[in-house]
Amino acid sequence: PVTMAIVAPNIQRIGARTLVALGIVIMAAGSWMMSHYNLFISPWWAVVPGMVQGVGLGMVFVPLATIAFDTIPEGTSDQGATIFNLARTIGSSIGISVVMTLLSRNTQIQWNQLGGHLNPYNPAMHEFLASRGMTMDHPLAPYALAAELGKQSTMVAFVNDFWFITVAMLALCPLVLLMRDSGKGLDLGAMH
Repeated sequence: PVTMAIVAPNIQRIGARTLVALGIVIMAAGSWMMSHYNLFISPWWAVVPGMVQGVGLGMVFVPLATIAFDTIPEGTSDQGATIFNLARTIGSSIGISVVMTLLSRNTQIQWNQLGGHLNPYNPAMHEFLASRGMTMDHPLAPYALAAELGKQSTMVAFVNDFWFITVAMLALCPLVLLMRDSGKGLDLGAMH
């Protein structure tokens, strides 16, 4: 909300397309930061990229709505708002579905790839178990290995998803060139 309040009065001065492109790049930067997550990040490192993405989203939403509403004839803003919000909701649903599908798929792929290294001849596995006071013969060893394998494979899948989101965001930038810049202001009352 703070970014939207700052962006809204500056659309005419800076240009809606410029703000949308800049917002997309900032959101991509937040995703890029998330692509460097690991299992030992601090809470602060988890919050900052989300804040960066929030700033970028605020810079995209208001100018994009301005561009969309500039193309609608006077008196039809209610219908325009409905279509705009429907398209936004469908787009969000598709995006979430794609990312969650990739996350699930990548988790399974990483589980199998990383799990292929779990064998009695791997010294790293013995070191991991020894750090927990176990050997291969310990009855809880398979559970400890499975739990760690699950954490590691899910983390790698998340990192891969954030890389995908970063690339997808940057791939959207050229589409901004297809938009026409805003000529008049946004009727904020029509969006509610």
